[in-house]
Amino acid sequence: KEEKGIVKVEVYNGVQGGLAVLKDIIATGKDYVAFGEDNPFQELFGTLAEQYVRQLKEKKIKERLIGPAGQKALTSKYSEIKYLPKDIKLPSISVIYGDKVAFAIFQRPYYAIVIESRDLAISYQSLFEYLWKIAKR
Repeated sequence: KEEKGIVKVEVYNGVQGGLAVLKDIIATGKDYVAFGEDNPFQELFGTLAEQYVRQLKEKKIKERLIGPAGQKALTSKYSEIKYLPKDIKLPSISVIYGDKVAFAIFQRPYYAIVIESRDLAISYQSLFEYLWKIAKR
Protein backbone atom coordinates (compact mmCIF):
# COMPACT_ATOMS: atom_id res chain seq x y z
CA LYS A 1 0.00 0.00 0.00
CA GLU A 2 1.32 3.43 -0.96
CA GLU A 3 2.45 5.56 1.95
CA LYS A 4 0.74 8.93 2.11
CA GLY A 5 2.77 11.52 0.24
CA ILE A 6 5.12 9.02 -1.41
CA VAL A 7 5.42 9.47 -5.16
CA LYS A 8 7.01 6.85 -7.40
CA VAL A 9 8.54 7.82 -10.74
CA GLU A 10 9.77 5.35 -13.35
CA VAL A 11 11.49 6.44 -16.55
CA TYR A 12 11.88 4.02 -19.45
CA ASN A 13 13.64 4.53 -22.74
CA GLY A 14 13.22 2.57 -25.90
CA VAL A 15 10.34 0.49 -27.19
CA GLN A 16 10.67 -1.99 -24.28
CA GLY A 17 9.76 0.79 -21.86
CA GLY A 18 6.57 1.51 -23.76
CA LEU A 19 5.72 -2.18 -23.70
CA ALA A 20 6.21 -2.23 -19.91
CA VAL A 21 3.65 0.56 -19.58
CA LEU A 22 1.14 -1.25 -21.82
CA LYS A 23 1.56 -4.43 -19.75
CA ASP A 24 1.04 -2.41 -16.56
CA ILE A 25 -2.21 -0.94 -17.90
CA ILE A 26 -3.45 -4.45 -18.77
CA ALA A 27 -2.30 -5.84 -15.39
CA THR A 28 -4.10 -3.05 -13.53
CA GLY A 29 -7.31 -4.20 -15.24
CA LYS A 30 -9.06 -0.87 -14.72
CA ASP A 31 -10.77 1.41 -17.20
CA TYR A 32 -8.55 4.28 -18.25
CA VAL A 33 -8.47 7.56 -20.16
CA ALA A 34 -5.84 8.98 -22.50
CA PHE A 35 -5.20 11.99 -24.66
CA GLY A 36 -2.68 12.52 -27.40
CA GLU A 37 -1.87 11.47 -30.93
CA ASP A 38 -2.32 7.73 -31.51
CA ASN A 39 -0.56 7.51 -34.90
CA PRO A 40 3.03 7.44 -33.52
CA PHE A 41 1.91 4.71 -31.10
CA GLN A 42 0.57 2.61 -33.96
CA GLU A 43 3.68 3.19 -36.08
CA LEU A 44 6.08 2.36 -33.26
CA PHE A 45 4.34 -0.75 -31.97
CA GLY A 46 2.68 -2.05 -35.16
CA THR A 47 1.11 -5.46 -34.56
CA LEU A 48 1.91 -5.18 -30.83
CA ALA A 49 -0.51 -2.22 -30.70
CA GLU A 50 -3.20 -4.42 -32.23
CA GLN A 51 -2.46 -7.18 -29.68
CA TYR A 52 -2.74 -4.61 -26.88
CA VAL A 53 -6.18 -3.47 -28.09
CA ARG A 54 -7.24 -7.13 -28.36
CA GLN A 55 -6.17 -7.71 -24.73
CA LEU A 56 -8.18 -4.67 -23.63
CA LYS A 57 -11.20 -6.16 -25.36
CA GLU A 58 -10.66 -9.60 -23.80
CA LYS A 59 -10.44 -8.09 -20.32
CA LYS A 60 -13.37 -5.73 -21.05
CA ILE A 61 -11.25 -2.71 -20.10
CA LYS A 62 -12.97 0.46 -21.23
CA GLU A 63 -10.98 3.34 -22.62
CA ARG A 64 -11.90 6.90 -23.42
CA LEU A 65 -9.54 8.62 -25.83
CA ILE A 66 -9.10 12.20 -26.96
CA GLY A 67 -7.03 12.93 -30.05
CA PRO A 68 -6.55 15.59 -32.69
CA ALA A 69 -9.18 15.82 -35.43
CA GLY A 70 -8.50 13.50 -38.34
CA GLN A 71 -6.65 10.89 -36.30
CA LYS A 72 -7.50 7.22 -36.83
CA ALA A 73 -7.08 5.38 -33.53
CA LEU A 74 -7.00 1.66 -32.88
CA THR A 75 -10.14 0.92 -30.88
CA SER A 76 -12.32 -1.90 -29.61
CA LYS A 77 -16.02 -2.05 -28.76
CA TYR A 78 -15.01 -0.83 -25.30
CA SER A 79 -13.42 2.34 -26.71
CA GLU A 80 -14.94 5.76 -26.95
CA ILE A 81 -13.10 8.53 -28.79
CA LYS A 82 -13.53 12.26 -29.19
CA TYR A 83 -11.50 14.83 -31.09
CA LEU A 84 -10.06 18.27 -30.48
CA PRO A 85 -9.54 20.85 -33.25
CA LYS A 86 -6.56 20.24 -35.57
CA ASP A 87 -4.75 23.33 -34.25
CA ILE A 88 -4.36 21.64 -30.84
CA LYS A 89 -0.99 19.86 -30.96
CA LEU A 90 -0.72 16.59 -29.01
CA PRO A 91 2.50 14.88 -30.20
CA SER A 92 2.80 12.78 -27.04
CA ILE A 93 0.28 10.62 -25.17
CA SER A 94 -0.83 10.97 -21.56
CA VAL A 95 -2.61 8.01 -19.96
CA ILE A 96 -4.39 8.07 -16.61
CA TYR A 97 -5.03 4.68 -15.00
CA GLY A 98 -5.57 3.97 -11.34
CA ASP A 99 -3.26 6.21 -9.31
CA LYS A 100 -0.79 6.45 -12.19
CA VAL A 101 -0.16 8.89 -15.01
CA ALA A 102 1.99 7.68 -17.91
CA PHE A 103 3.52 9.88 -20.57
CA ALA A 104 4.78 8.52 -23.89
CA ILE A 105 7.23 10.70 -25.80
CA PHE A 106 7.78 9.54 -29.36
CA GLN A 107 11.14 11.17 -30.05
CA ARG A 108 14.05 8.74 -30.42
CA PRO A 109 15.13 6.88 -28.38
CA TYR A 110 11.46 7.04 -27.16
CA TYR A 111 10.57 7.60 -23.55
CA ALA A 112 7.82 6.49 -21.22
CA ILE A 113 7.47 8.08 -17.81
CA VAL A 114 5.12 6.64 -15.19
CA ILE A 115 4.31 8.64 -12.08
CA GLU A 116 2.36 6.96 -9.31
CA SER A 117 0.66 9.70 -7.33
CA ARG A 118 -2.98 9.89 -6.35
CA ASP A 119 -2.91 13.70 -6.46
CA LEU A 120 -1.36 13.80 -9.93
CA ALA A 121 -3.84 11.20 -11.20
CA ILE A 122 -6.74 13.29 -9.83
CA SER A 123 -5.32 16.43 -11.51
CA TYR A 124 -4.90 14.76 -14.90
CA GLN A 125 -8.27 13.01 -14.65
CA SER A 126 -9.88 16.42 -14.04
CA LEU A 127 -8.03 17.88 -17.03
CA PHE A 128 -9.16 14.95 -19.16
CA GLU A 129 -12.80 15.38 -18.08
CA TYR A 130 -12.66 19.07 -19.03
CA LEU A 131 -11.21 18.24 -22.46
CA TRP A 132 -13.82 15.47 -22.87
CA LYS A 133 -16.62 18.03 -22.43
CA ILE A 134 -15.29 20.30 -25.18
CA ALA A 135 -14.08 17.59 -27.58
CA LYS A 136 -16.33 16.46 -30.46
CA ARG A 137 -17.31 12.97 -31.61
